Amino acid sequence: MHKFKINESLLVSGLVFIGLSLRIFYLDQPMRLDESATFLNYVNKGWDQVFNYSAPNNHVLNTILIKLTTTVWGGHPFVIRLPSLFFGTASIPLIYLVCKKLRGGGYLAALIIAVHPYCILFSTNARGYSAIVFFTLLFLLVATQVTTQLQRWDIFKLALIGSLGLLSIPIMLFPLSGLTLWLILQLTKNGQTFRTVMSQFLLPFTMLGLAICTVFYAPVVWVTMQPYDSLEQALGMLFNNEFVKANDSAFFFATLKSHVTNAISIYRKDIPILALLLCLLMIAVGFFADYREKSFRITQLVLIVFGSTLILFVLKHQMPYPRTWIFLIPILAIVADRGFTFIAQALRVPARAAVLVLALFCVYESFHLLAKKGIDAYADTGTYLDAEVMAKKLASLLNEGDEVIAPIFPSNVPLYYYLWHERAYNKALKGGGPEKNTYIVMPSDDIKLEMFSHPPHPVDTKLEIIREDNAVKIFEFNGSAIYRAIVKPQ
Repeated sequence: MHKFKINESLLVSGLVFIGLSLRIFYLDQPMRLDESATFLNYVNKGWDQVFNYSAPNNHVLNTILIKLTTTVWGGHPFVIRLPSLFFGTASIPLIYLVCKKLRGGGYLAALIIAVHPYCILFSTNARGYSAIVFFTLLFLLVATQVTTQLQRWDIFKLALIGSLGLLSIPIMLFPLSGLTLWLILQLTKNGQTFRTVMSQFLLPFTMLGLAICTVFYAPVVWVTMQPYDSLEQALGMLFNNEFVKANDSAFFFATLKSHVTNAISIYRKDIPILALLLCLLMIAVGFFADYREKSFRITQLVLIVFGSTLILFVLKHQMPYPRTWIFLIPILAIVADRGFTFIAQALRVPARAAVLVLALFCVYESFHLLAKKGIDAYADTGTYLDAEVMAKKLASLLNEGDEVIAPIFPSNVPLYYYLWHERAYNKALKGGGPEKNTYIVMPSDDIKLEMFSHPPHPVDTKLEIIREDNAVKIFEFNGSAIYRAIVKPQ
């Protein structure tokens, strides 16, 4: 009787299919604040504007790719999110290859990336975060191949990958610093002298990286400086914007605990408690397996990446969004995968069969998430679920010269995107004389602000104009309302 065998490539392909299917389901979710702003401010204008860094909202590489896809297929949310979908899906087989290089099986890590809700979220959100995960893993894959023999071509590849990550979002500096230090340690452990590593790797890698980044960011600086005619102003947008400036020490340390608590809550959201406990167990066993083999490569990877991230975080003294740390998900998944492989070998359980069972469990749980469209409601990068309905209603009301006021952040920008989608965006922004109508859109009271700001933005969702004697409610949906201002005779 033949034993049932699971083909390795077929299993990995199945995990990629699971991850892709979950992501495709959410590609048409309501547009969010940040991706709407990216499309309206940079993509939906001339080609030069994809390099405009007037705000850190522009994740330049992602914006360039969105411009390419939307130029061919139009500005539908599905199309706008295709670059993020590519990076998010490609990270699944990529982490499998990384784990194989680090003596893991790769199956559990690929499954984690495929079904983790936060990875799904940013694979279906037109931002650069899924690219950060992808380039982190790609850098690590190349790094694992050069720990024994370093070639000049490898140094160029590493510099190019790091630079592409930095062009995606500058937060790539966090994983890039840790992975570079880890590679230096591996090279010295494998017989290279410290002096050789410094002269033949770190120096040329740094110089090449700076040169490539300069080439990549030259058009960004050029386009950004045009409105100001000031190089200093353009560089300030890159290196001294509100998300880069250091916070006051009292504020930074006062909010540190809540930031960590919030980040943990976000990253474990919608993960079943059983799956979470199993992952924690696998991580613990992964460290033990690394200790047993005396290689310590995985342990060093985690300690160096987490340690360098913490040091940069404290030195930077700036409280970022919790999504900044998304690159830590694959790092922990690699450790969990090593633990899973060790247990499977110790118990003589076929790892492929075991991960197939886990995959079926994850698919079952994912269907619960799909059924309630849970990821749609995640607050990250700003949500307004009623934007499309409100925009369609406004499009049916607006005449040339009418004006739309949408004062509440973060609901206003998604509304403007859907007004563009309904071909009513230009009419909504023009405004007219006293004879024309003014429409005010107020979101439901559950719209919350997610960002830290100085001073804090008001969360009050009412305006003075929304009064019985100043405006009349003409449409309501899900708690959101459209008012028409009443023009009183002079």
